[in-house]
Amino acid sequence: GQQWLQKLADRSRMRLNQSADDSEVPKMINRDRVGFIGYGYGTITGLPFLASDAAGSERVRSAVLGFAADAFPGKECIKERSAGGLSPRHVEVPGTEPSPPPAPFSRKLKEWAAKISVPIHYAANEKDERAPLERSRELFDCLSGKEGNRWEMLQGSRSMTVKELHDQMSWLLTQVAAAPIRPPPPPPPKPLARPVEPA
Repeated sequence: GQQWLQKLADRSRMRLNQSADDSEVPKMINRDRVGFIGYGYGTITGLPFLASDAAGSERVRSAVLGFAADAFPGKECIKERSAGGLSPRHVEVPGTEPSPPPAPFSRKLKEWAAKISVPIHYAANEKDERAPLERSRELFDCLSGKEGNRWEMLQGSRSMTVKELHDQMSWLLTQVAAAPIRPPPPPPPKPLARPVEPA
């Protein structure tokens, strides 16, 4: 169980750090205006990244999470397009066999959540069977930056309207825009001049 959790944390931090530190597109990213969005499994993998980011470089200024609780479902529901429309199909999340033990997994998720210091908007559905409302609320209550956090309970099961999504993105943009500008990093030290040897 502990190896599974450590692998999840390491893999999440590595991939998300690569995205946040991508130096090939510096003109497209304002490094003082970085936000994070992750729903469902994106919340589970985002928690260790946001926790480590808060303890280090603090690149992310705010985040929108949701549709996840302190229990790992083991399967994700996707919808396939067919002749009759969209049909649901449950698939195993890659790299999650066997599923982690429930007690250590729940404890670790809450530990990561407690280390996050940026404002979080957390969305949960009232009748979500895979992320029960009360378990989602427990995870949300572990977030440390409680003053700026926002809890949103949506109707139905694992769904949201376009307006609800728009409101969440507007909240994220407002939070990111209000974050203070960091001072520029100090310039690198100049190399020492080599002494001139006498001829």
